[in-house]
Amino acid sequence: MLYAEPQLLETLGRLAALRDRLDVEILMVVDVPDPSREAEARAAHAARQARLAARQRARAARVAAATERTAEIIDISARVSDQLYDQYADAAVRAVGD
Repeated sequence: MLYAEPQLLETLGRLAALRDRLDVEILMVVDVPDPSREAEARAAHAARQARLAARQRARAARVAAATERTAEIIDISARVSDQLYDQYADAAVRAVGD
């Protein structure tokens, strides 16, 4: 199947793209009718599986990076004695056009 199915990778890619919208499980059955081609078919399958796994890891990394927290904590405890600005405190003395 692996050497005779030219659209297999495209089909698997399209199915994999549905995983975020549907609960999809992809199961591949490798049938090697010719024992002399078993090693070649298994090697081709392993290479495809490695590429798909790499894509899955890259996707997981993108999702993790997108959800990574980027907030910064700023310690202002040393500035407790600073006088805070109250925007309403001097409203009575400001001109209307300010």
